[in-house]
Amino acid sequence: MTGFGTTSAGAQVDAVEISSPGLFARILTFGAALQDVRFAGKDHPLTLGSPDIAAYEGPFLSFGTVMGPLVNRVRNAQAPLDGAMLSWPANIAGGHLLHSGAGVQSRVWQVENQTAQSVLLGLRLDHMEDGLPGVRHLTARYSIAATCLRLEIRMETDRPSLASLANHSYWSLDPTPGFEGQKLQVAAEDYTVLDAALVATGALAPVSGTDFDFRAPRTLTQADQLDINLCTANAPKALRPVAWLQGRSGLRMEMASTAPGLQVYDGKSIEDTYPGHGGVPYAARAGLALEAQHWPDAANNPGFPSIRITPDTPFEQVTEWRFEDTC
Repeated sequence: MTGFGTTSAGAQVDAVEISSPGLFARILTFGAALQDVRFAGKDHPLTLGSPDIAAYEGPFLSFGTVMGPLVNRVRNAQAPLDGAMLSWPANIAGGHLLHSGAGVQSRVWQVENQTAQSVLLGLRLDHMEDGLPGVRHLTARYSIAATCLRLEIRMETDRPSLASLANHSYWSLDPTPGFEGQKLQVAAEDYTVLDAALVATGALAPVSGTDFDFRAPRTLTQADQLDINLCTANAPKALRPVAWLQGRSGLRMEMASTAPGLQVYDGKSIEDTYPGHGGVPYAARAGLALEAQHWPDAANNPGFPSIRITPDTPFEQVTEWRFEDTC
């Protein structure tokens, strides 16, 4: 563990490196961020990140961090729980909530355990912190085995609450940042329909005949404008492959998850304010976000998989990124 920097509030942020002979990852205590991933024999990063902690407090807040407690958009910045209506300060146009505002992605987590191939980060949330009930203990465990990177997220609570968390890494498998020309496949038959504010309406629609049909591998182009949740299951399931990304250089990533949804976002809002890996700022669409998650705004849509947690039913989610060189 090494020092990475100091936040604007004076908190120390550390970087933890884990590796196997085939794979390397660097994780920050800020936001439990996956800051860098490298595949042996490929001398370039596979995720977007910055060497500057100030970047993560600014436009890089979603770069590899664990986001929540409520990821994605919440209609009218409010949601019901057991007969009560919870509310939060709106932070996007239309009076809605995105990614819980500052959220756990802006906190400095604690290293609870570390080995050469794994790190366990933890964060305590007090009752009504982030506007949600319950004293909650949140953990994110990253581990590497061979060429597989695994993330296990768990949130325990002492009373009923809501939880929907996701890692928000941007992926680009080729030496030059940008996903255009890479091939994407997603095992999803449906997507969650959005309104003009990109908030889920509660309806589903088939991907067939739409721009969101990635059931067969499809080469991504400038025409692909993506910010959508694809339904990979109708409830959390056992770990299974849900998406595949193939780089032009031959590197292939298989993404497996227990989550019922996958947000695919094209990174059009990426700003070039801070340097990325290699000291060069990123342009818009420099990476593709693939966010294993519950369906968005589930608390306001009873037909969606539930995000209610209790002392007996904590939030648990596993995601794996499995890499291979197909050349």
